[in-house]
Amino acid sequence: MAKGARTNTPEMNMQPSSAEQGTSKKRCFVISPIGEEGSEGRRHADWVYTKLVKPALQQFGISSLRADEMKVPGDINAHILRAILDFELCIAVLTDHNPNVFYEVGVAHAARRPLSSCCKRGSALHSTSMSTDT
Repeated sequence: MAKGARTNTPEMNMQPSSAEQGTSKKRCFVISPIGEEGSEGRRHADWVYTKLVKPALQQFGISSLRADEMKVPGDINAHILRAILDFELCIAVLTDHNPNVFYEVGVAHAARRPLSSCCKRGSALHSTSMSTDT
């Protein structure tokens, strides 16, 4: 796929809601651990997404989507990869060292997608540079 090419995927629920369409043109895919409903990891992921990431993006007119919000049939992994490649930017929550999150970050990095990452204070992450020239 050519750089900057987009696919039209309204059936993937990856478009901004009708309320956001008038103000939002950019989309952010949030790469995040999801975890089991009610688990500590899920509570943290939900808090980061709903209280930090989503409101911050909304202030700039950017719609957000996390994997558990994709209400589409088919292979969820294919839908996640498509969002990483098609959305204008990605934010990754690296807390809990989730292998799926690291894989998806690797895909975004290899595809040279704009990517920002965060983790819970005190997490044992090694400091590495994941910047790209985008």
